[in-house]
Amino acid sequence: LESMKQKAIESLKQQTISIVDSESDGDEARGNNSDCHIFSLHCPITKTVIDTPVRGRDCSHLQCFDLRNFLHANKNPSAGRWRCGVCQRFLCCEDLVRCGLFDAMLGDLRADVSSTRHKVSF
Repeated sequence: LESMKQKAIESLKQQTISIVDSESDGDEARGNNSDCHIFSLHCPITKTVIDTPVRGRDCSHLQCFDLRNFLHANKNPSAGRWRCGVCQRFLCCEDLVRCGLFDAMLGDLRADVSSTRHKVSF
């Protein structure tokens, strides 16, 4: 379990960003806390605020993308297969799971999200 947690943390470090204005470098928000988890509240597909946060059930990342944007981007899938909006793994609609963590973050922070302020750290 501990190795899976470490894997998830390493994956997050590689794929996500922090809650700072875009002028900041991100390290400032992170400080010296290596256990800090950082996510973007913008959909990686369209760079707009996520409305319905989902991710693939078998994906190794926690970063979500917007369901509507995902369906629109995959309306003409290559070879009839859909791809994750974050890691590009193949998945089908039944593999999508709604994320309660992102729902909660969006519920609390949606009014504060802008093009330069869309990152959350906890």
